[in-house]
Amino acid sequence: MSYDQETVQKVIDTVVAANAVDVDRNGAFPRESIDALAGAGVLAVAGIATALIAVNSAEEAAREMADMVALDREQFRVLLLNTKHLLLGSEVIGLGGLDQVAVHPREVFKPAIRKSAAAVILGHNHPSGDPTPSPADVEATARVEQAARAAEGDRDVVGHD
Repeated sequence: MSYDQETVQKVIDTVVAANAVDVDRNGAFPRESIDALAGAGVLAVAGIATALIAVNSAEEAAREMADMVALDREQFRVLLLNTKHLLLGSEVIGLGGLDQVAVHPREVFKPAIRKSAAAVILGHNHPSGDPTPSPADVEATARVEQAARAAEGDRDVVGHD
């Protein structure tokens, strides 16, 4: 079940007005506060908690993808963000083998277009534990960067560097 933005905003305003949690500089809740509110039943409306999570750094993105560390094969995932970098959702784009996952730019941007995301963060795991990008990783990143630049111009595209 999903809720419209107006319903989500009413829940946010109610929680903030009650001083139940602190808000960061962008008006978003820290992940720890979301988890506490969800655990306490305050965010009983399904889907509301995800709409409150801000992803403003590589560390926050890594936390949202942390469950991939335990996987025994590569998985490629996209985080979908709105204009305030609040999480709209997370989708698995591809599943691979022990050391590779094939991804096409079309599949990367399809969920972003479907959910009207303003920004995306891409990530995948290395079951080996070695985070060094493989030649296939570098090539896939270049293809996705090229597609992003073609779609939006040269705006905020970051690779492995």
